[in-house]
Amino acid sequence: MLHASHRLAPDPGSIVVGRRVIGELPVDASARALAKLAASELITNALEHAGLGRTDVIELRTEVGDAQVRVSVCDPGPGPSRRMRPGLGLKVVERAADRWGVDRGAELTCFWFEIDLDAGLGAGGDLERGDRPAHGLAS
Repeated sequence: MLHASHRLAPDPGSIVVGRRVIGELPVDASARALAKLAASELITNALEHAGLGRTDVIELRTEVGDAQVRVSVCDPGPGPSRRMRPGLGLKVVERAADRWGVDRGAELTCFWFEIDLDAGLGAGGDLERGDRPAHGLAS
């Protein structure tokens, strides 16, 4: 398994950097495109909703295995409330990924997604058929 972690500044340039990092993952083009889309949405959500200060950091973590790629976007923000409904950005993540969720730690909130690499299309099911990936907001 290939692991990497990148520290991103809390500014819009982080979206471009995140897409570049995902673009270098050793996975097929379809999975890479879906991962770029989903990661962009999660980084944008961190910038817009985590209440980050100038000295805070967004951490982009990637894990590539034989069967899947997992991407996490972590920040020191409080994360979603228990009654949160996925907004447009998370609905994009839901459609692009096979699974997604959020983990709250003592110091970081991490939104993550996984894309299966052996799923025919590379990930996400057949969006034209309306396949719905599993997801959840873990507490």
